[in-house]
Amino acid sequence: MTIIQLNKNNHKKNFLISILMMVSVVMAVFGIFIYNQLVSFRHEVKKQENNIQQAEVQNAELKNNLYSILNEKNIESLINQQSLILEKNPNYVKTAKLTLN
Repeated sequence: MTIIQLNKNNHKKNFLISILMMVSVVMAVFGIFIYNQLVSFRHEVKKQENNIQQAEVQNAELKNNLYSILNEKNIESLINQQSLILEKNPNYVKTAKLTLN
């Protein structure tokens, strides 16, 4: 007579397989989360690079405007327009130093 005993020692195997499957699902979800964070970080870096490029262009334009204002020809024309006179021996205001003894 044959006695069939199914699932006698399968409880440990089933428990181990279910734990491994749960761990793999958790790892997959965690991997997706990390990937999404990486993609968001890359987009943020690209956006900041574009902001830096725009700031550099704006800085170059401002420097160009400043240098055009401070150009020697423009300063001479400004002096002539406002009837300013170049003083050869200017007297500067000086302050006396106080010393404590």
